[in-house]
Amino acid sequence: MTIRPIAFDLTRLVTRLRHASPSGIDRVDLAYARHVLAGAGPRFGLVSTGLGPRVLDRAHASRIVEAVAAGWIEDVAAESDPVYRRLEARLAG
Repeated sequence: MTIRPIAFDLTRLVTRLRHASPSGIDRVDLAYARHVLAGAGPRFGLVSTGLGPRVLDRAHASRIVEAVAAGWIEDVAAESDPVYRRLEARLAG
């Protein structure tokens, strides 16, 4: 049986690079991207740009996916979040 190539559209994830925290859809998109790129056979990332679509090899696509995940601060303790600290200080009085 021939394993067909699969390309996963990373465009939405790439647009989330500047966001500090993910939405629920972002988490699902990230999980799908990781799953697809980890699979057997030829796997690629696809990103739509102003110059047209770009096809990325698995390694490049995986680096982009992990860069997006690394930029999200959801694994950081609340006390390390400056917004949380300001809110806590205001509520304390």
